[in-house]
Amino acid sequence: MGRNPEVTAMAFRQAKRKLRKIEQLGITSDMSEDDIDAKIMDLAEAKAIEASAPVSDFVAGQQWYVESLVAFAGMTPIERLNVEYEEAFPEVASEEELLAALADPVPVVVAPVAKIKRVRKKAAAK
Repeated sequence: MGRNPEVTAMAFRQAKRKLRKIEQLGITSDMSEDDIDAKIMDLAEAKAIEASAPVSDFVAGQQWYVESLVAFAGMTPIERLNVEYEEAFPEVASEEELLAALADPVPVVVAPVAKIKRVRKKAAAK
């Protein structure tokens, strides 16, 4: 089955947005665990200040966000497009396209599972 051009365009735009955010945040695919943890905490603290809530409320979400951006930064352009295509596809595909995709699934590249306990301990210590 060929790609839906509308979904491909959506995937491209989303990939470009992520790449801009990766650049803005200074994220790289080879960041050390300590640098990743520091970025997570910086973003969680900023969210906490904005929401007048405890930092611990935002650590898990920011960890998922940062780790997914680190993984995205390490992907090839085609992997990036594929990931975003899979995400956007259900939003605009016809029922026929959805059924065809379910009958012939394509593996999806997934961001690594978050190490939430490790970072939550750091948040609790602050």
